[in-house]
Amino acid sequence: MENRQIHSKGYLVSSLLNKTWIRVAAFTFFLITIATILFFVFIFRSDYTSIKLQVDGKVLDIRTESKSVEEMLQEELIPLSKNDFISVPLQSELQNDMTIQIRYAKPFTVTYKGANYSFSSTGQTVEAALQDVGIILEPSDKTSPIRTATLMKDDDIHIIKINQNIGSSTETLPIETITVYDETLPVGEQRIAQEGVPQQIHKMTNQTYQNGVLVNEQDAGKVEVKGVPQIVVIGTQKPKPVQQPIDKPVSQTVKEMASSSSLSSPYNGPYEKILHNVELSAYSAHLKSTGKTEDHPQYGITYSGARVVEGRTIAVDPEVIPIGWWVYIEGLGYRRAEDTGGAIKGNKIDIYFESEEYCMQFGRKYGFTVTVIGPNKPTDS
Repeated sequence: MENRQIHSKGYLVSSLLNKTWIRVAAFTFFLITIATILFFVFIFRSDYTSIKLQVDGKVLDIRTESKSVEEMLQEELIPLSKNDFISVPLQSELQNDMTIQIRYAKPFTVTYKGANYSFSSTGQTVEAALQDVGIILEPSDKTSPIRTATLMKDDDIHIIKINQNIGSSTETLPIETITVYDETLPVGEQRIAQEGVPQQIHKMTNQTYQNGVLVNEQDAGKVEVKGVPQIVVIGTQKPKPVQQPIDKPVSQTVKEMASSSSLSSPYNGPYEKILHNVELSAYSAHLKSTGKTEDHPQYGITYSGARVVEGRTIAVDPEVIPIGWWVYIEGLGYRRAEDTGGAIKGNKIDIYFESEEYCMQFGRKYGFTVTVIGPNKPTDS
């Protein structure tokens, strides 16, 4: 009975020991399994890198053993040219959870003034692509498609250069002519009493050019410059027949006229030349002679700019007697060439008198001798 009890106790102890060793072994196996898993996880994580690659907006998850961006692209057979965009340098080291963006350059053409140019760019809009290839748009320029449109492959971009300009033009109107008839001027003769100036209209326009071609023009105002009418004096006096005795030439009449004057003696000083058989006539500053009224700004002003003076002023042909020179008229004395006339050509002299009535009475006289002295008046005068 006692032996059976001892045997039962031994069996119990042995059973307990066996169970304890089983539990230790199981726990040990668990630890080894966990360590192995962790070891392989560590090995796995150390050999591969996980990245995100965005190619033209498409996202790719890539696990790679490559160490650099360039190696990864070669491993994944992803092409990249010099015109393409990549967000990181090719020699960059890959890191877990890295995001890399790639945009391929899109080919497009630019049409400007009828010529086509080919480019490629990674710009996302039309304007960005143009800037990328060195084409800078002005604020007034237009494009088709519009500059904010998304750049598409093989787009044909038309550039329209807009220029604004102010144009000007001048319209010249015919000169107004005023005709004045003069009873003291022979028929067929005329002279210009006042030179005319044409009226001008300066017009301004706002012009719009597209690629150098005028497409729009709008009036922007005008400036008118008034002209000056030309006054032409036309003679209406009919010639009167001159009857002279056969035995009394014209020169004799002149001599008789000179003999009644204290100025009949000839000029004896220095001179340039002598004119013979000179025709004399008379004029005044009044309307009939010059076509100007007393309120006209040029009333009484001669061709030389001097104001007319009776006893000094004469009108001459400048090709015969230079303006500003003094002459001696036989029977009348010293006079100064200060004016011209349309009918005064050759050996003709128009003598200024203040009285229009006296000018009418003076008429025309012939056969006078005139000594052309020079620009200085003789001191003995």
